[in-house]
Amino acid sequence: MFNTFNDAEHKTFDDIFFKRKFTSYIVAETNVYDNRLIADYLLGIDAIREGERIQAELFKIEHDQWEY
Repeated sequence: MFNTFNDAEHKTFDDIFFKRKFTSYIVAETNVYDNRLIADYLLGIDAIREGERIQAELFKIEHDQWEY
């Protein structure tokens, strides 16, 4: 990946994704309803809560992959 503001800095996709140097919003998840968007079945605060629920579930799955 290239930084358009700095020609000397070159990053790989690993640098971006594994080090989590990005921001994003959850708008959909794989489900039995053919990957429909959250906005298709919830509105307003309920859609925000659903996105947060999915985010917490993903965090839990990711956290369980590590051993201490």
